[in-house]
Amino acid sequence: MEMVGFAMAEGVQEGWWVAVRVFDLDSRNLFNSSDTCDPPVPIVPYDVMVITWAILYWSSFFGCWIVYPLLISYVDMAEFHVSEKLSGAIKENILVYRYC
Repeated sequence: MEMVGFAMAEGVQEGWWVAVRVFDLDSRNLFNSSDTCDPPVPIVPYDVMVITWAILYWSSFFGCWIVYPLLISYVDMAEFHVSEKLSGAIKENILVYRYC
């Protein structure tokens, strides 16, 4: 089953038409005619996927809430020595997170 329709898209100049093509995307008709399909085979094992998700989630969490704010405060500090800039950035972030 294939249908072709025409519609005027928003933002298109007057006189221009956009063709919209609608396909029947039923996978039983595209690949085979049987009603049953083989279950999908996962590419990555479930355990590896869970561990990878946890590493990505927690690293982005700590990056967004600890590392990046410390780096921003470190750059904004008006001190000359690294240790003073770092301690000032840590103190500033402690004060900010204290009131959040």
